[in-house]
Amino acid sequence: MTAILGDHQLGTGKPVHAISVLENFSRAFLASVISPRQDLTAYLIVLRAAVETHGAPEVLISDSGSIFKAKQAQAVYTALGIRKEQIDRGQPWQNYIETTFKIQRRMA
Repeated sequence: MTAILGDHQLGTGKPVHAISVLENFSRAFLASVISPRQDLTAYLIVLRAAVETHGAPEVLISDSGSIFKAKQAQAVYTALGIRKEQIDRGQPWQNYIETTFKIQRRMA
C-alpha cells in the first residue's frame, strides 16, 4: 500500500491536497480525499477509510513526509501491525502513486 499527498489548485487560488492510499500491485485507489489541509488528521482519516474497507496492509510505503512519521501515525502502524517503509530519496520511480497520476494525466 502506498500513501501520498499532492498539492493542486482547482481555480480558487487556494491549494488543495489529494490524499490517497493506493494498493501497489493493482494500483487501485483504496481511499482518497481532496482536502484544504495537508495534515495528520486528514491523512489518518484516509488511512482509516482504506483499512476499514480493505483491511490493514502488511506494509505501507510513503515518502519521508512528517505526517507519515508522526508519533500518532507510528502508533496506528504499530497497533495494526503495519510495517512502515519509505521511498528512497531521489528515486521517484519507486513512488507508485505519482507514476499512476502521471499516466492518468497523459491518458486524459
